Amino acid sequence: KCLDIENKKIPKFYDSIKRQPNKWGTLIRTDIGRTFPNDPRFDTIAQEILFRILSAYANHNPEVGYCQGMNFIAGFMWLISNDEEETFWMFATLMDNGLQGFYLDQFPMLQKYSAVFETVHVLFAN
Repeated sequence: KCLDIENKKIPKFYDSIKRQPNKWGTLIRTDIGRTFPNDPRFDTIAQEILFRILSAYANHNPEVGYCQGMNFIAGFMWLISNDEEETFWMFATLMDNGLQGFYLDQFPMLQKYSAVFETVHVLFAN
């Protein structure tokens, strides 16, 4: 079970997990180069920051780990915040309070949203 977000009050929690290796490191490394490639703010330094944020989240919540697409959410948050640790906590809060359903095995939230979309589409197509 992942840590409750309230544990962010533990000093150096983010520092303790951001550099721990995990099985998603290679995939994260591949995806960060594809994240906002035309934005000059997303240079190699920003890419390393994003790598640490995503690795930390994968370590924080190994049930979810990392999945393609998370890089754009976390990257966008970092571009707005420009604070690495704050971005990690915003991303972890968002993911751990519902968004993880889009990234869990079998994508349960995506399936629900797709079913609702199909229902609404059928209702309003006529």
